[in-house]
Amino acid sequence: MREWSAMLMGVVLGVAGTWYYLNNEGKVNQQTRRIKARSRRAMDMVSNIGSSAEEMLER
Repeated sequence: MREWSAMLMGVVLGVAGTWYYLNNEGKVNQQTRRIKARSRRAMDMVSNIGSSAEEMLER
């Protein structure tokens, strides 16, 4: 019985997620672009810190 309830819960969550995405696709894509831009900036910052630390250690 637990397997059926777990499967039913998965189906309900899948349908709800799909419905939300289809109704808010523009907002979801906009947020995705923002997250990617922020993560790129964070990776660049870490890379810059690493480069600076490497330069300091070479001296």
